[in-house]
Amino acid sequence: MKIDAKIYDKILECIPSIPPETGGILGGDSDIITNFIFDGGLSDSDEGRYYPDIDKINTYLSDWQKSGIKFYGILHSHFTNERTLSMGDRQYIKNIMMSMPTNIKELYFPIVIPYKEMVSFKAKRVGCEINIIADDIKIF
Repeated sequence: MKIDAKIYDKILECIPSIPPETGGILGGDSDIITNFIFDGGLSDSDEGRYYPDIDKINTYLSDWQKSGIKFYGILHSHFTNERTLSMGDRQYIKNIMMSMPTNIKELYFPIVIPYKEMVSFKAKRVGCEINIIADDIKIF
């Protein structure tokens, strides 16, 4: 995952000050993440799970599309010691990928751990399957 340094810092500043299991969307151009919109999720959701505010996110995605910003993925935060995706996370990622147009071959799904750490995962469409792998973060 390639990400602009200012956006990387913005994410790390934003996420630790709020409870785990919040998130946001990632966008950009030329395969570099240059945009981030924070989403606190739905307030009536189960504790310990991130449920995106789809209406809010769709509004931003529509604005991004008009501005030429491509959607590159969704991030969410975990508790301090959780550096991997849960089975629920993996299923959610697969559901998102399967709902995307087939021309979208890969998206990023990083997790943010409080106290300034991000771990990236990439979901890649291979035929009818979705592979989820750990991914390096390159800051520009």
